[in-house]
Amino acid sequence: MPYGGYEWFSLDDYSPADMISIDYLDKLVGRCKEPAEEIRTLIGQVQAKYSLTDGDIVLAGFSQGALLALYTALTHPYPLAGVVGFSSVPIVFAGSLHADAIKRHIPILLTHGTADEVIPAEAMELSMGELQKVGQSPKSFLASGLGHGINEACLDQMIYFIDGLFPTK
Repeated sequence: MPYGGYEWFSLDDYSPADMISIDYLDKLVGRCKEPAEEIRTLIGQVQAKYSLTDGDIVLAGFSQGALLALYTALTHPYPLAGVVGFSSVPIVFAGSLHADAIKRHIPILLTHGTADEVIPAEAMELSMGELQKVGQSPKSFLASGLGHGINEACLDQMIYFIDGLFPTK
């Protein structure tokens, strides 16, 4: 991406305190529109290559990638199987993304570390509340002592979550 490193969109104006500011988060959500279209293109390519439907796809992301995964899944024209966000930048439904843009209910799992120094753990509660406001029923997992990252316990939660989306017959 053009922002250097592994950023999906610019974080030049980032500060940890902003991760619970609705106004700042609304700006970040607004920055998801263009990269979400790139993700939709990738989804289409994977579907064509492997003969998959939208209901076969689970999006997952870390940090700003988690916000992008949430945004993309919630605004996708057809229901995806689910979405997982690790240490997510909170999603908010304000000026940049209105509740009426949400296409349908989708299974969501959010994980976050209690010692996250980049996006405070309170940010997950903000996302949970915002998602509930728009009719979603997200699941959450708070990893004790984890900083800004993903640990084995978070991965176990993701595996359990995805297994529940695709029960064996």
